[in-house]
Amino acid sequence: MYHYELHRLNATELILRADRERTARTAVRARRAARATSGATGEDGSGGRVNQDPGSFARAA
Repeated sequence: MYHYELHRLNATELILRADRERTARTAVRARRAARATSGATGEDGSGGRVNQDPGSFARAA
């Protein structure tokens, strides 16, 4: 009986861990999607690249 209880506790812990990781991945995907759409639509203007040419630097403020 003791081994069965340990197995049940371990299984429950693994299920909860998988659920937390799944929730974290969903949140990361949602943040990335929101960041990608806000940069494309120019909602707040604080995202995206400063200069399209990767070999040059932006002017200092």
